[in-house]
Amino acid sequence: MRNLRQTSSPQDSAQQVAAELSRLFDRQIEMTKWEAFVGLTPEERQEYEQITEKIRESYSKLAKLESGPDSRKAR
Repeated sequence: MRNLRQTSSPQDSAQQVAAELSRLFDRQIEMTKWEAFVGLTPEERQEYEQITEKIRESYSKLAKLESGPDSRKAR
């Protein structure tokens, strides 16, 4: 049985990170709407802050993947 992590390309990884960013943005937008209309509980505020941090981390990861050695070949 093959390990998919070892056989995935940097492009696949970049697509996975982009998909995660999309999911995080959707959740962040949902929480922003809740905050505007009814407010957030302390727990929800903490979740919002964690999502924001995960977005930062994912952007950093995506930038590293896109600036890797294979990114020049794809251009």
